[in-house]
Amino acid sequence: MATRRRSRRRPRRGISPQTVRIIAAVFIVGAFAYIALATTVGTFLAENLIAPIFRALSGEDAPAPTPDSQEGDAPATPSIDGTALPLVPPGGYSSTSAQPAATERTAGEIRLESRTYYALQLGAFSSEQNAKKLAAEIQGRAAAGYIRFEDGLYRVFAAAYESREDAQAVKEQLMAQSNLDSKVSELILPTVALRVTADEAQFNAVKKAFSAADETCAALFDLCEGFDKKELSAEQAREKLEELAANCEEPAKALSGDAAELSALLSGMAKDLRDCAAKNGENTVEFSAALKYTQIKVVCAFSDYLKRMKENG
Repeated sequence: MATRRRSRRRPRRGISPQTVRIIAAVFIVGAFAYIALATTVGTFLAENLIAPIFRALSGEDAPAPTPDSQEGDAPATPSIDGTALPLVPPGGYSSTSAQPAATERTAGEIRLESRTYYALQLGAFSSEQNAKKLAAEIQGRAAAGYIRFEDGLYRVFAAAYESREDAQAVKEQLMAQSNLDSKVSELILPTVALRVTADEAQFNAVKKAFSAADETCAALFDLCEGFDKKELSAEQAREKLEELAANCEEPAKALSGDAAELSALLSGMAKDLRDCAAKNGENTVEFSAALKYTQIKVVCAFSDYLKRMKENG
């Protein structure tokens, strides 16, 4: 009798759950790696290729060293080598000198004529940190390093001048000698006609206050010029700063009532002047930077005050 052999079928083995988990993990890791690489490459292309093309096509002004930098970008700044930046006009300063703007036109009215100063801007940033970095760098080279927030940007100023010709001459000089591009920006003291309804003593105090603020702005330009040209010593510059501070404090103390903001303006100017006088005059670079910084700060404070007055009618 024949023996029938039973054929055994080997059971089919499926993929184990552990293997499935390993494959899934490898796939997920690979996906994340791909995304990270794509993002890095995309960011690099956007920042280094596409963005510069759009900036060039837009024709936007490009103040150096990294104009209108985006948040987080590291500004390329001039190295601190102990050499002062060439901020004195090569042909000397223009002979134009500002005249006091506050004059009495009719009884009870004080009119301030418009005045424009010209500041050299070395950079404009959306990042305050980057603006501070550039400011610190150029202050080490006898520049103001004053930061002014305007139109959504932190603008870094190196120096200011009474004439556009002087500012333009220094702009060209900076490019030729230090390979630094810059932009000439206007600092405007607008025309303001102020009707003062007060007794004679208060009217005279207001008039004197405006004259003191205006004369301080003009005097600081002469002071910066004299020190940079070595016509004034640090001690002489300090004495002049103290004198200007006293001239601001006197009318500030006499003001009252609606003139409280004007009084605060003058008191702030006096403090800035005394702070500058307290700087180390033995360090010529540091003291020159402090003079330029105070000069621009005082002009900007007066300009902002006059603009608020004009807006408020």
